[in-house]
Amino acid sequence: INQRVQQLSSMLRNGLRGIAGVTVTDTGETLCGIVTFTVEGVPAAEVKGQLAQRGISISISAASSGGSRVWYDRRGLSEVLRASPHYYNTEEEVERFNSVLDSVLRERA
Repeated sequence: INQRVQQLSSMLRNGLRGIAGVTVTDTGETLCGIVTFTVEGVPAAEVKGQLAQRGISISISAASSGGSRVWYDRRGLSEVLRASPHYYNTEEEVERFNSVLDSVLRERA
């Protein structure tokens, strides 16, 4: 299961890095299946809402709701978006996530 989660989360991170304005915020030598990111100039709630309208569920993690204040402060962030692919997700779903996010941001520009 872990190997599958790592494969999908790596695929998601790589796709996100190719989208203009998106910054993957995960750190560390070994990354887990939770993928965190920000979108330059777009509030996290707006991104979450736009994806929800298209059938994609993500969450927001904020320093104000119990996140590590040190982690956020060191990065100059107050919140990040969180996507959590799991073993039952498909590569096509990960590709769709990246494609839909890219489309949402292009439409907004």
